[in-house]
Amino acid sequence: MQLTVIQQGHAPFRAEYSGRNSLSTASESVLSITSTMFVGARLWRGGEIYFDPELAGGGGISGTRGIAGFPNGEGTQRTVPEQVIECYCAALLVPWFTLTLDDQLVINPAYNRDRGPLVHVHGVRAHVEL
Repeated sequence: MQLTVIQQGHAPFRAEYSGRNSLSTASESVLSITSTMFVGARLWRGGEIYFDPELAGGGGISGTRGIAGFPNGEGTQRTVPEQVIECYCAALLVPWFTLTLDDQLVINPAYNRDRGPLVHVHGVRAHVEL
């Protein structure tokens, strides 16, 4: 399990120029959280299944405008929490070739309700060791 909590803020300050995309001169404090839990099991020799749900939410100071996106990369473009539920099964077919089937359910992809609200992603990965 992984959990990242970032609290960031700043005191008020004076600025000679402030625009729509500038860091706010008013005092701010915000919180962002990301969390994942990774669970796996071996089904047979060379065959495994993994479950990897993820939750992310929060924001950056000044809506991540100005320098606000730099100190906290976790908080960029987070208008709503993104939730990812991922399940994949990896099979070692021969000693040098692994095939992985992947299924993701993404709620509010890219932390933006307008891009979702629900996206289902299927994938196939091939890994060859040379």
